Amino acid sequence: MIISKNEELILKCNICDNKNISDLLDYKKFYLKVCKKCNFYFSNKIPNINMINECYSEYDRSVTLSDNSIKNIEVIVNRHIKKYDINNVLDIGCGNGEFLDLYKKFGKETYFTEFGDNLINQLKQKHKYIDGGMNPLSKKKFDLVILSEVIEHTNDPNSLIKSISNLQNKNGLIYITTPNYNSLERKIYKSSYGIFSYPEHLSYFTIKSLDILLQKHGYKKIYGFSSNVSLYRFLEYFNKSNLNKININKSSDKIQSISKKSGLIYIKNLISLILRLLNLGNTLYFFYKKNT
Repeated sequence: MIISKNEELILKCNICDNKNISDLLDYKKFYLKVCKKCNFYFSNKIPNINMINECYSEYDRSVTLSDNSIKNIEVIVNRHIKKYDINNVLDIGCGNGEFLDLYKKFGKETYFTEFGDNLINQLKQKHKYIDGGMNPLSKKKFDLVILSEVIEHTNDPNSLIKSISNLQNKNGLIYITTPNYNSLERKIYKSSYGIFSYPEHLSYFTIKSLDILLQKHGYKKIYGFSSNVSLYRFLEYFNKSNLNKININKSSDKIQSISKKSGLIYIKNLISLILRLLNLGNTLYFFYKKNT
């Protein structure tokens, strides 16, 4: 993470070092720029430490993943364990540890980084803590590193991926999820889309820019795609006042349940498939293997 003491700006792309970057006037309040070479979108205003501390001191740790999200994670974990030699896992910014809980269930060694003493102490009851946040300080090498909804929180993705590569065993794996800047939802909602939040989110990826970043640091693609459309997001956009009064995850599960009973889930799945084919899904899912 690059921290500023004064009102400093990033003057070149933090993936490919290209200086040909342009303003995104519709996203001016988020200080967004786009690299004309690799299609990386980023906030070029460097936050100071006070901004960062204020942002994360107000982080709501009571929010947990929906039941539907947990089931989806379980499918991913099962698939990875069956196909790849994974003995230990490091989850950077692991949240409430949902990924790690499942790997632990299969007898894997589980490690994490996080911030906040209460959350860290809670996670230590099941998993091993590593200091350093987004730049973990460890002599241990890992088979799998997870970055789930984390990479968008740094304005220096090069340093993050380089740090991870140095921590990995030969043929190490990296799993990343992050919002897709090119999603249909972003194109509809534009600057009102919920992913935009300065200084919490500083980097916004497309399939192209994330692939360039990983290949630059010696990773080879196993899969990389965008998927999903959020029924909750649509309702949130058109009915913000009411949705602010309810639990997001319980609401999401309720919407999923209603969709299944009404048959809307089949339409949602069809839309998700089309968006995946067109690279317009709301989330990027990347699974890459260290090739050097």
